[in-house]
Amino acid sequence: FYSFKKKRLKMKTIKISPSGSEMPIIGLGTARAPRESLGLAVRYAIKCGYRHFDCAWLFGNEDYW
Repeated sequence: FYSFKKKRLKMKTIKISPSGSEMPIIGLGTARAPRESLGLAVRYAIKCGYRHFDCAWLFGNEDYW
């Protein structure tokens, strides 16, 4: 079990624009996650250091198999 008292993970990033903006290369996908557990999963991911969340299905701009 991951202890949240430990130092937060440092996620690698990739440059996404000429201005130098960066985005984490690893993200949490949410497409098939049950709604009743999604909030808790996102909270744990944030505590672990995640900063990239793929929520495209919420906006209807991604096919949901």
